[in-house]
Amino acid sequence: MKIITVANQKGGVGKSTLSMHIGHFAKENNLRVLYVDLDPQGNSGPTLGKQYPNIKPAFELFQNDFKYTDDKNDFLIFSSQKDKRLSDLTGDNGNFKKNLTKLDKYFDICVIDTPPTAGFLQVIAVENTDYVISPLELHDWSYAGLTDFLTLVQNLKQKQVDKPVFLGLLFNRVWKNSTSQKNDLETFKTNEGFKSNLFMKGEVVIPLREIYIKSTKTGLPVWQFKDNSSARAEGKNIKKICKEILQQMKVEV
Repeated sequence: MKIITVANQKGGVGKSTLSMHIGHFAKENNLRVLYVDLDPQGNSGPTLGKQYPNIKPAFELFQNDFKYTDDKNDFLIFSSQKDKRLSDLTGDNGNFKKNLTKLDKYFDICVIDTPPTAGFLQVIAVENTDYVISPLELHDWSYAGLTDFLTLVQNLKQKQVDKPVFLGLLFNRVWKNSTSQKNDLETFKTNEGFKSNLFMKGEVVIPLREIYIKSTKTGLPVWQFKDNSSARAEGKNIKKICKEILQQMKVEV
């Protein structure tokens, strides 16, 4: 089982949107998906649950007596929504890593959605992942905490030698008709301090589209909405992004 964590130390930048679409894309390509929502304030777990109703409390993954034996489930969700027990966790005794290992033989890919803060839950996810990708917006306030997060990833990689592999920064909610945002994107793509950290060299972005709001409400991926040309085009775009992510994870699709 390959594990990818979607993380950034800033809220509202599209972590859940990207996480859910990776999960959908993997499932539609006949992969067995484990989806872990570690954001107690988020709702990606319950939203996905509208389509894949097998949901368990994420808190179980931190328990010493966790057991799992269902080899027929191909999309399992661990949700943390409104679970104060997760917010109260301050240290780990190895249970999270151990329990992911127990689930390894039942799933091909694990997608972890994280809280937007540099706390225990985000750190434990990044510590136990194979790959990390970070969505962010083209606004100055979206960069807050970015340097600290990249430092966290780099420090863990030095300690663990070969992981986590940082797939890059993926710009989300981009106003494609905005001249200022086009200029900002080009600045990032040529900036020596950032360009090496951009996913696909910054050549792909997730634009600001109403279809993503509809996706969030229904739990469906945007490519299942084919009522207009914009939705169809964005379906192709986000599929391309998800496919590249899985390929960089060395997962066959």
